[in-house]
Amino acid sequence: MTKLYSIRWVVHPSAPEQEKRLELHLESLVSSGELDKINREYVVTGKAIQTIEKYEEEERKHIEAVKLQKKMFWLTIFLAILAVVQAGIVKLPTILDFTK
Repeated sequence: MTKLYSIRWVVHPSAPEQEKRLELHLESLVSSGELDKINREYVVTGKAIQTIEKYEEEERKHIEAVKLQKKMFWLTIFLAILAVVQAGIVKLPTILDFTK
């Protein structure tokens, strides 16, 4: 934990809970094969790199999907406004008149 938070983490009131939580996370990664534990040190395996790449790809796809949904929302609002104008519910002044 010192490498993450400096030596001051020891005096934090929730230091034991945080250390236990970090240990549980690390042991979980060891049991899933993403880390190897060698003499109280953890070594990243190829599976961890693959997992990180997969996560980053999923995150990128999610961000793209959110952007697409926002664009579709604004397009829908714009089309709804045009439909209201075309239905005659809201009257706007004529900009172009092709009847002449």
